[in-house]
Amino acid sequence: MAKQRLWSPTFLYLCFSAFTLFSIFNLFIPTLPLFAMDVLHASEQQVGIIVGVFIAASVIARLFAGLLLDRFGEKNMLLVSFLVVVITAILHIWSFSFGWLLFLRFLQGLGFGVATTAAGALAIMIAPKTRQGEAVGYYSMFMSLAMVIGPVVGLQVVQHISYTALFLTTVFLSVTGLLLAMFIVYKPVKKAAEPLSVDRFIALKAVPVSFCSSLASFAYGGILSFITLYAVSLGMDSAASAFFLVYALVLLGSRMITGRIFDRFGENVVVYPTLVLFAIGLFTLAQAGSLSIFLIAAVLMGAGFGSVLPSFQTLAVQSVPPKQAVQATSTFYIFYDLGIGLGSYVLGLIVAGSTYSFMYIISASIVILAIVAYRVLHHRKLNNLGVKCMADADLEAS
Repeated sequence: MAKQRLWSPTFLYLCFSAFTLFSIFNLFIPTLPLFAMDVLHASEQQVGIIVGVFIAASVIARLFAGLLLDRFGEKNMLLVSFLVVVITAILHIWSFSFGWLLFLRFLQGLGFGVATTAAGALAIMIAPKTRQGEAVGYYSMFMSLAMVIGPVVGLQVVQHISYTALFLTTVFLSVTGLLLAMFIVYKPVKKAAEPLSVDRFIALKAVPVSFCSSLASFAYGGILSFITLYAVSLGMDSAASAFFLVYALVLLGSRMITGRIFDRFGENVVVYPTLVLFAIGLFTLAQAGSLSIFLIAAVLMGAGFGSVLPSFQTLAVQSVPPKQAVQATSTFYIFYDLGIGLGSYVLGLIVAGSTYSFMYIISASIVILAIVAYRVLHHRKLNNLGVKCMADADLEAS
């Protein structure tokens, strides 16, 4: 049987469009706090509110994204939500007050939440069923590239040009992403009208694996929020940049392999080893006393968390009938966002009362808990269904 084509023009347009979207988000991670404090004279507590408002808006949007995508179509909602991102990116240029910035972050969070849900659903729905794990792996690579490139570019623009140039960069990226999205060719599947129910907002069958992903993203919140401060505390100011570079290279390499392994041998062969690698990486990071140990931790986590994320996203969609693919994607991202947000906050409280090393040991323990949760919530389900992997399950009949 001939291998079905994955790299179509539509898939490429989608991936590059998503790259611009995630680049905007990651450009702002290290720079908006600086802008708020330098220009708007915000306090550290207010800076935390800026992040919280965006995540809250994103979660709210994802709750209703499934309903909107069912009603108006995946591509249409991707374009509309991208337009919201474009407009808010332009309006950021005139952010002269803290209240106005909060309002813009909330609106952009709504657009980001719907757009990423639509794009994530399309990445799976336009891919051949036998290559969905591989498709999500490649799609997530673009997301991860943005995660690494965004903060570096954002800081360079702010340090060497201006905040206005930063906002103009996000305008360019958002317009480019919108134009790319217009070229996506996708014929939505017609769905019969259904009464309002919980399943129209959240895919209940996708909750177990999404919960497992939230435990992993909870631990990753400590990386996003504190890796730079941890490096500085160790007297290795430039180590954080090297960490993310090594992390990204390993992540990209591993996803090219694990997506295919996932599709061929099933999820257990990928999920268990990668969660173990992620936990070991966090334990290693907690013991870091030199740059070499720091980078070894980056390798382990790049191979670990880098492959865990697309695996759980694919499982969330495979856990439901095809007609609920959008809701499953939305459910996955809701739990993923909540994990990052709660992880950043809770682990921050732990750091305030202890040390970075202790915080990363706690993070590793949370990943071990994720392994147990996966065993109980998903692996046992496979055994009960009598299948090796979720892709083999007859969900319509179950």
